[in-house]
Amino acid sequence: MSEITFSRLRDSEDWGLRGTKDNPTEHPPGEGTTVTVTKRNGDTQEVEMGRVVAQGDDWWLATVGGTPKTKPSDHRVDEHERKIAALVDEVRELRVQLKAVKHHLEEMQMEMAGRDEFDPNADADERAAIREEGNEANPWA
Repeated sequence: MSEITFSRLRDSEDWGLRGTKDNPTEHPPGEGTTVTVTKRNGDTQEVEMGRVVAQGDDWWLATVGGTPKTKPSDHRVDEHERKIAALVDEVRELRVQLKAVKHHLEEMQMEMAGRDEFDPNADADERAAIREEGNEANPWA
């Protein structure tokens, strides 16, 4: 085994381990084995091997086993994602409330329009009764 690096796993968008083999008969480290992973910046990190998900003649790909060890910057990202999710939920709730207010306003406008408009099929006596009814119902009119 010459080198193990971190690599994104396609199916889950999680980080996995990519290793190289010196020959096709060589096997990757076993699940649960602690391996040294070289990062892009040259630093190394000890991680636990997960299960091997794919391999070829000169490479293998495995999940990271055990408890994932994240960097502090990852924690900040998680925190920001939670805040964004909370804000999205708030916006959704506000949209529901806004729709309810619009609906209520439309109902009030229809009610007000109903007082001012008359049934076109009503005769003159019915119109007069509606007109009187509207004035009595609203002393400010």
